[in-house]
Amino acid sequence: MNQKRTGMTRLIKATGYSFAGLRAAWICEAAFRQEALAAAVLVPVGIYLGQTSAERAPLIVVFVEQ
Repeated sequence: MNQKRTGMTRLIKATGYSFAGLRAAWICEAAFRQEALAAAVLVPVGIYLGQTSAERAPLIVVFVEQ
C-alpha cells in the first residue's frame, strides 16, 4: 500500500522537486537564464535606487511579477 508523505518529509521532497525543475529550466531554457541574470542585476539596483519601501516595492515587483 502506498503511504502518503506528510509533514517534514513532504516538504523536503517538494523542495527537491522544485530545485530539480529550476535546474532543468536553467539547462534547457535560454529565456529563463536571461531573466534570472537580469533579475540578479536589476533587483539589487532597484533596492539601491529606491529610498523608501514605497519606492523600492514597484521597482522589484516589476521583475517578480513576470
